[in-house]
Amino acid sequence: MPLPPVLFAFYLVAAAASGVLIGASGIGGVLLLPLLLLLDVPVAVALPAVLASYCPTSAVAVVANLRRRALPLRPAVVLGVGVGPGATTGALLVL
Repeated sequence: MPLPPVLFAFYLVAAAASGVLIGASGIGGVLLLPLLLLLDVPVAVALPAVLASYCPTSAVAVVANLRRRALPLRPAVVLGVGVGPGATTGALLVL
């Protein structure tokens, strides 16, 4: 069932405002999850949506910090090599 245009526009504005606040503060899940819950999004949908939103926001942060030469690459790569398989294993265990 498609969303009414007014509701879709409201969700889009709320998501954009949340994105600006997340980008400015760096505390994504703290803002986005309560917003989704206030919009009556079920927890089973809201939580994965918040987690999925970390991928693009993290990618933008990495690019921005690389451009400013503010990202220590060696520790980032070491953490990434360990966190990737660990997160995958944890997700598979929950399933």
